[in-house]
Amino acid sequence: CVLTTRSGPIGVVAVHPPPPGLSGRRVRERDDALAAIPRLLENLPADRIVLGDFNATPWNAPFRRLLRTTGLAEGSTAWWLPSWPDPLPAPLRIPIDHVLTAGELRVVDAFVGASFGSDHRPIGAVIRHSPR
Repeated sequence: CVLTTRSGPIGVVAVHPPPPGLSGRRVRERDDALAAIPRLLENLPADRIVLGDFNATPWNAPFRRLLRTTGLAEGSTAWWLPSWPDPLPAPLRIPIDHVLTAGELRVVDAFVGASFGSDHRPIGAVIRHSPR
């Protein structure tokens, strides 16, 4: 979708690639879904936000490739935001939920929210328009 703001239009895409599971087929399905995200961005304004459960950590190779090929900034991955699985204590969770930005948008703060009955903790981000 495209949001109209005082700073101009902002494209927003929410994603949820399938979880990789323990089989090579499921890993390929997740990786293929990550590889399809650039096509979703083609007709969006340069200022854009891509967010959701990526089912991939910040160090996952297909996730890193997504950042390189789209120009998306690391966004919330600049913070350690262990969001899954919620029942485990924070040191045992991993960061697979992300908020990424492009154009003149910047994540200036990010945080993990309180448990709300999901297997994920929510993450939040403060995004600012920051012309270069």
